[in-house]
Amino acid sequence: MMRYIFILLCSLSSIISTAQKNSIVKGSVFDSNTQNTVPGASIVITNQKDSLDIRGTITDDKGDFLMKVKPGDYHLSISFIGYRTIKKTIHLDKTTINVGQFNLIENKKMLREINIVETLPPTKQKGDTTIFNPDAFKVNPDATAEELIAKMPGFYSLDGKLTAQGQTVKEVLVDGKKFFGKDVYRALETLPTDIIKKIEVYEYQSEESKFSGFEDKVKSKTINIVTKQKSKNMRFGNIAGGIGKDEKYAMKATLNQFSENTRFTIVGNSKNVNAPLHLGRKGAFRRSISGNDLQDNNLGLDFNNKGKNESELSANYSYSENDIKSETRSLSTYTSFPREGQVLSEKDTSNNDQTKHALSINWDIKSNPKNQIMLGSNLSTSDLKTKNTSISETHKFAEFINSNNNKTASDNKSTNFSQDFMFSRNLNKEGRTLSVQASYNRDDNTINTNQKSQLKGQTEQGNQNIDQISNQKTNSDHFRSNISFNEKLGNNSRLSLGYNYSIHREKSKKSNYNLDTNSTAYSKLDTLTSNQFKNLTTNNTSRISYNFRNDKLSFMLGSDFEYTHLKNDESFPNKQDLEKSYFTILPSASFSYNLNANSMFNIYYRMGTSNPSGQQLQEIANISNPLFISMGNSDLKQTQNHNIILFYTSSNMETGRFTSLNMSVNKSNRSISQRTIIAENDTLINGKCRLPKGGQFSQPTNLNGQYNISGRITYGIPVTKLKSKLNINASANYMHNPTLINDKKSFSNSLYLNQALELHSNINEKLDFTLSSRTHYSVSKNSKLKTSSSKYLSQTNSLSLYWNFLKSFILKTNTKFETKNNINSHNIENNWLLDIGISSKVFKNKRGEISFVAYDILNQTSERTHRVRDLYTTDSYSKKMNKFYMLSFTYKIRNRNEG
Repeated sequence: MMRYIFILLCSLSSIISTAQKNSIVKGSVFDSNTQNTVPGASIVITNQKDSLDIRGTITDDKGDFLMKVKPGDYHLSISFIGYRTIKKTIHLDKTTINVGQFNLIENKKMLREINIVETLPPTKQKGDTTIFNPDAFKVNPDATAEELIAKMPGFYSLDGKLTAQGQTVKEVLVDGKKFFGKDVYRALETLPTDIIKKIEVYEYQSEESKFSGFEDKVKSKTINIVTKQKSKNMRFGNIAGGIGKDEKYAMKATLNQFSENTRFTIVGNSKNVNAPLHLGRKGAFRRSISGNDLQDNNLGLDFNNKGKNESELSANYSYSENDIKSETRSLSTYTSFPREGQVLSEKDTSNNDQTKHALSINWDIKSNPKNQIMLGSNLSTSDLKTKNTSISETHKFAEFINSNNNKTASDNKSTNFSQDFMFSRNLNKEGRTLSVQASYNRDDNTINTNQKSQLKGQTEQGNQNIDQISNQKTNSDHFRSNISFNEKLGNNSRLSLGYNYSIHREKSKKSNYNLDTNSTAYSKLDTLTSNQFKNLTTNNTSRISYNFRNDKLSFMLGSDFEYTHLKNDESFPNKQDLEKSYFTILPSASFSYNLNANSMFNIYYRMGTSNPSGQQLQEIANISNPLFISMGNSDLKQTQNHNIILFYTSSNMETGRFTSLNMSVNKSNRSISQRTIIAENDTLINGKCRLPKGGQFSQPTNLNGQYNISGRITYGIPVTKLKSKLNINASANYMHNPTLINDKKSFSNSLYLNQALELHSNINEKLDFTLSSRTHYSVSKNSKLKTSSSKYLSQTNSLSLYWNFLKSFILKTNTKFETKNNINSHNIENNWLLDIGISSKVFKNKRGEISFVAYDILNQTSERTHRVRDLYTTDSYSKKMNKFYMLSFTYKIRNRNEG
């Protein structure tokens, strides 16, 4: 199917539309005394009507320059170290304008000072919005928005999420319109840098917050990408395909059609290897190319239309089918009593075949300035088939403890549907608004599993065989309604009153049948692992908050009054009802202060609650792995969470410096932690579960004392002499988590330190490099265990290089040197990873590119991953593909008059 989609997209690439033609400005720069050309002179053009509309380039080896800009009136500035700056006003209304020859006059005083007179301002602070000028950050012509923002200060990736100025990026907009919903990375990797005029970063606001003027309690960021030609038609994208050794291939196509009011994007790919088609900056941090067998096909569609009265319709659809066969080996070494000296070796093979569909439609209706209606619908389906085989052996000081051969096959089908509605109205008085919201969510999940397990202990009494099938159906409904009233008090103050009602119903039935050896049928119901229950959770919350805002500061004080009622009815295997009620007062506060036009300080406090799920409350055994048995706990209580965040950001447009400081403190009362029992002998748990010697039993339980403290500093500074940007990122995270081990309470204390230095070139489009160094140090210790701390240190130094030479040839390389040091065992591992690619631009305007890439040519990819836990450390080994190569072709899709 994906091959046909790929062919279709190739056909679409031949469709070319017209758009507004840019003016071409060209000229030359000479030394006034010697009349020699001046290569590398700085050319800056600034729009007279928009000071942020700045274009820049440098003269080539012959002293010539050429730029494409929209018609209009501009300020032209020409400068070079040791010369006086030339400034001129120009009017562009033709296709090509030759501004002639410029003769730079030597400035002896400037030669002594070695100053650059004119530079492109990289950032500007405008109120709460940070504006980045992309022309101040030099990237190669093929770079995406994702690669561009990586060079900008304040952006970094944390746990797979993009973070800007210390807060998670919630959405990416294009010219203020939704783009790929909440899929941040897909949006960024779809947009090329040559269409970007500027990038804005500001606080994310929910629709209710935008309408009422009240701040959201959970703070996050929005990225808005402003394009250069948003009022005219733009068609852009690319098509790429590659083949590698061992019949591996990858294909990808992207097509975007942007007009003034309508946006359409289609993205598709098909591959049987996870190697990227092109070397890029992200590749410098990849660990390896998986050696697992895979088939991955994906399709994504995104549509946005803005109609009359600023009404907006957006929709996106995604389809994926993935088939992955994987194999991993692991070695877990227990370092703590009572399992000190125990070693678990395990080999897992799995086959996962999954198909997913997801559709989202959102309609924002603004019939008049007073009314706003929002409708949102989401539908997703998933069909997952898995087969897994796990073979393990456990020894303690070379003594055999047990072995296990566990095979499972499952078929998991799930469907999710949600519908959202919001109505907001501005009442007669200014600042007086009324909002009504309602949402409904439905989940249906069916899992059919077949399990065969053979557990062997030290004696025959320790042997255990499992041969059973499992049928589980789970359905849940969640309805939520909310009404809020906002009143303006004076010029700077607002009062908000609200009420929220929600109800959550969950129903589950799980039936496990053991094999009847007499009839060879699965007819013996296993009451230990089967159950049937219904869960009902209702929540009533009233809230009040006060908000004050002026040009310098804003603050919010509020409180929620929450009443929650939990009702859990178990009808099998035992008839029992459980009811719990909680009343909680949840205060919240925030304070923001603009120290000056470029600096801001924020502090937030929030208290929240979380309830145990219906599954966590069910005391039903999970024996999918007989060596690691788990069970729910009907005595679980509600958890209370306290969160404080301090945040400071400062940017200097003139110097290009950016500073961000972030600190967070989280504390939980009655946090849901783990009770762990480690069997020193064959043990019967809770009178129900048979746990073999060396096995582990876990159960959720409420414990006090959980907290974590984290801090991060980000600092960006230009390195003028190297024409580069230096980003410094340092973070620390301390976690204090309670746990029960053999019914003795202890605390796991973990400290994680990270530091990253990244030097991004800012020379020109022909030479683009990133030098980076990342250090990670972790130490973990349990307060009650008589063992030394588990310490681990890793260091990664890398270089990502792009060099365009001989006009059409490009050299790309990713080089990484990684050191892993397991300090406790004195196990040090060093690895070099070297990827090299050579490519050539072809066709008019260099729209085509033929590329050959060789991955891991030194054959030093590490298969090992090290993890540290409270009781043990684990080294995992997975299949990797070494010395892999790929030949690929890429074609850029652009408007006829675009380069």
